[in-house]
Amino acid sequence: MSTLKCILLAVLIGGGMFTPEFAGAQQPPQVELRQIADRYYAERRYDEARPIYLQLLASNPRDFAINRNLGYCYLQGRRPDYARALQYLNAALAIEVQEDIQTEVARLYVRTGQPISGLQILQNLAGQHPQHPEHWKEYATQLEISGRQSEAIAAYQAYLERRPGDAAARLELGRLYSLDGKVPEAQSQFQMVLQSDPQNISGRIGLARLLAWQNRWEESLRLYNEVLEDSPRNSEALQGKGQVLVWLGRLDEAEPILQSLVNRFPNNPELRTALDDIRQRRERPAGQMLAEQPPETVESYQARIAQNSNDRDAHLWLGEYHAARLEWQEAVRHTLDAVRLQSDQGTLFRLGQLMVRSGPGGYAEAERIFRDVLAQNPSPEVALELGSVLRWTGRAEEALPLLEQALRGLPDSEDALRNRAHAYSALGRSEEAIRDFDRLLSLRADDLDALTGKAAATANQGDLAAAIQLLENARPRLAGNAEMTQLSDRLLTDWKSRQEQNRRIEIASTGNEEALRQWLDEHPDDADIAYRLSDVATKKGNNAEAVYFLQKALDVDSQMRPARLRLAQVLSFNGSYPDSLREYDRLIRDDPQDLLPLLESARVLAWSERYPQAAERYQRYLQAQPDPEVRFQLGRVYMWNSQYQEALSEMDSALREKPGTRDMMLDRGRTLAYMRRYPEAIAQYDQALALNPGDSELAYSKGQAYYWSGNLEEADRVLSGVNNTAPENQDARFTLASVAYARGNTNRALRLIPEATEHPESRNLRSNILTTLRPELQLSFAGEHGLELIEGPFFSTELPLKSYTGTARLGFWLTPEIHGQLQYDASPTFSERASFLGELGDSFVTNSLMFSATGRLNSRINWRLGGGGTVQSSDSEFLNYQAALGFKFIPYTTLTFGANRTSLSYTPRAAAIHLRQYEYTADWDTRINDRYTLLMSYARGNYSTNNHSNYFRLATEYNIPLESGYQIGLGYRYRILDFTRSINGGIFTPERYDQYEITGRLSGQLGTSALRYDLIGTIGPQNVRTFDGDPIAENYELSGTAGTMITWLPTENHTLGANYVYSNSALTTGAYRSHAFQFYWRVRF
Repeated sequence: MSTLKCILLAVLIGGGMFTPEFAGAQQPPQVELRQIADRYYAERRYDEARPIYLQLLASNPRDFAINRNLGYCYLQGRRPDYARALQYLNAALAIEVQEDIQTEVARLYVRTGQPISGLQILQNLAGQHPQHPEHWKEYATQLEISGRQSEAIAAYQAYLERRPGDAAARLELGRLYSLDGKVPEAQSQFQMVLQSDPQNISGRIGLARLLAWQNRWEESLRLYNEVLEDSPRNSEALQGKGQVLVWLGRLDEAEPILQSLVNRFPNNPELRTALDDIRQRRERPAGQMLAEQPPETVESYQARIAQNSNDRDAHLWLGEYHAARLEWQEAVRHTLDAVRLQSDQGTLFRLGQLMVRSGPGGYAEAERIFRDVLAQNPSPEVALELGSVLRWTGRAEEALPLLEQALRGLPDSEDALRNRAHAYSALGRSEEAIRDFDRLLSLRADDLDALTGKAAATANQGDLAAAIQLLENARPRLAGNAEMTQLSDRLLTDWKSRQEQNRRIEIASTGNEEALRQWLDEHPDDADIAYRLSDVATKKGNNAEAVYFLQKALDVDSQMRPARLRLAQVLSFNGSYPDSLREYDRLIRDDPQDLLPLLESARVLAWSERYPQAAERYQRYLQAQPDPEVRFQLGRVYMWNSQYQEALSEMDSALREKPGTRDMMLDRGRTLAYMRRYPEAIAQYDQALALNPGDSELAYSKGQAYYWSGNLEEADRVLSGVNNTAPENQDARFTLASVAYARGNTNRALRLIPEATEHPESRNLRSNILTTLRPELQLSFAGEHGLELIEGPFFSTELPLKSYTGTARLGFWLTPEIHGQLQYDASPTFSERASFLGELGDSFVTNSLMFSATGRLNSRINWRLGGGGTVQSSDSEFLNYQAALGFKFIPYTTLTFGANRTSLSYTPRAAAIHLRQYEYTADWDTRINDRYTLLMSYARGNYSTNNHSNYFRLATEYNIPLESGYQIGLGYRYRILDFTRSINGGIFTPERYDQYEITGRLSGQLGTSALRYDLIGTIGPQNVRTFDGDPIAENYELSGTAGTMITWLPTENHTLGANYVYSNSALTTGAYRSHAFQFYWRVRF
């Protein structure tokens, strides 16, 4: 009966008794009618929405939403009509199949006594959608409601194979095993729950109940006491403890416990029966039945069994003696011994009756016994006992034909009639149930069980008014029943209060905002109306007005938690995160047990990018209530905070509990991609796409992972597919354009991005491409003041040198894929002294003109061609030709092969010299990660004078970003240069030159301006080995540089820069010190 009370109270408080406001009014147009009906439906005013939907359906019979909403109106209105609800929900399914509607239709079939149809739908859903294990759970639940206990067990097992962490389902499976008499299996399920959650109250109660059924009274009692220490008012634990105390014969302890429960739950028949057992034990006269036998007689039968354990008559006598004393366990034991000695139908039938009375643990064995007896003797008495057991174990559908058979043979049996009435009610056949309850009430008007059963059946028909009226009419006949009077008074008071409130709402809220405002103006202290006006404002998108009404409601009732919760939500939607969090914190302080504010505040913290605080609140929520969806959100927070390992761990845990969830697999793939575990990310996306074929977002993320991994061909293939199937996906189009640009196909990249695009990243990419295609001019002026210290075998001197270089460099695009560059340099060099080589050491002017072109053959191969000439005032001429091919093997790694040919015509002291140089180069440039780079270069030079040179360079740098915005670069460089003996006999020519350097760099930005600067420095030893006799002499010198570079971007198209470097290095001839500077200006047209 507690279920009936909950149903009545919930519907009376949450339902509405409105009169449709359209009666007698002029019919508005179809669009307005639809808006009104949808608004009523959203406000759960189903009885008012229903006639409007019926009117709309006449002109739109194939409208899916109308049929669906109409079905729910019939289902959830004040007077539910399950047949009409089925009719319209089935009509909606004929238009569009949706899983949630199929599930609701299945429930309705079961509720209306058509379990086969409903269960077939759920079984099909479970088989067709293995990724949704919830269908198995619903299937199991409806099987249990339909009384098909063994099939329900199998369905719960299938569900738990897919979602083993659902403790509630495992507890339900354990309960079904218990009712089925499978004690070891039930015990295993309860213990599995307790292994993961040792404090689970339901699991401990289930285990205690099993121990009691196994006659392990003390262990059961101890477990019940432990539960009651944690939850002193738990009714299940109190009832279980009371029953165990009764079975132990400790009636004085059991009675107050059971009496307190009866006061709380006056309509629980099991509690009434237990109290009646106690009273019968105490009040039964000593001379009634066998219980009056003197101790000597009892002891004589016990002695007979002690002498001969096969004395069947003694066992039967003691069985009946203990049954008369309501000592059911002992009665069962002796009767069972008698059956083992000699079985007959009468003794078996009596054994079944005693097992039923011994408690739920004996139901399964009693059912087996009654079935065996019924097969041999189909009497109404046996049918009644078997039907009663089946009804008590929740198998009303099986029990009903047996109870009808019993009533045909025993038409005046109240027990058979009562059981059939409850079976009808369990199967949703309320009319038949009411008819049987009426027959019972005609026999005894104060039959509490029949009265409450009839009220429950009436309520199930949707006639709540009649149910309450029934209790009200029974008041005179139940004047002595305080519990029933209290229940009737409470329901009547609640109903009248709700009627009054509904009248107020009907007057104040005629379906438009003006009426609500008018009511609030007249009743400014009506917090409920202010709250409803906030709903209206929220639906209009007017968050500021919603905040105003919510604050007004809270000014009237500061303890109105729904208003404060909604205020926190609206403030978060409005971007007022600090104010929203303040409201959430107050809700958490007021009720720490309410987890919803904790959960939603964690989301707001994540939206405001306060990721550590958001993670902390998600963790607190999960400690109190494990939930895979919340665990997934925690993983997302870790991902957004770049804590990828933690994010992956949480997402893996969530996916184990909810395998196949699309969003979880999507973000797990993104996390793996952020961790640069691209093959795993792509495999995750493939798994998700297998379950969600055609999902453009999953395919886009897969293409993005290919792009980040450097596999541009696969990225192009996948993203092109997304662009064809979902052209509205602007992110995919942008990434595809980026891939095309990276593959050197600039024209395609520009075609993919329309000029009027509103996608910010695409707009920036197009702007950057067009900017790079614009001509660029760079003008620079550089100078160097150096001092060469010459120390030779015959003399030593100092040679000051000054050189200046003016450069003009013009860059332009021949095509969108081929870039050209024309560079002119003019460089005067001044020497204060002439060298022994003549004019080569004097002052001279160099003019140089070079042209080069670069492009790409494909995404992995690029090329460069160039050539030009140089003329010096010292009658020297240079002609240079260049060619290079670059290959990209793996992401961020390039290998470039080059060839240069230089022709030199030189006339020192009127002696003409012609020299040709052929140089072959190989460069390996790789970026190992975001911070570490490595460069290796090798060059081989061959000269027409049969000389050659070898050059090798290794450079590496590790970048360390600082929180202050600065960046530190630490590196190491090694260079080696080998020369063969030159035409000068090696007097000043090094045989081998080695240099080791440690490099350092500090980069930063001046405030928020566009001025950037770098401080650079190097230091390390140089080793110059020269020929000065035999063996070769070595000379180690410490060299280094220090300098700064400043870059300023006053506008997007202009760049100004200045550099300065001081260096000190060793040479073959001695040493060289210099001060070098440069100023440059770069402009794009």
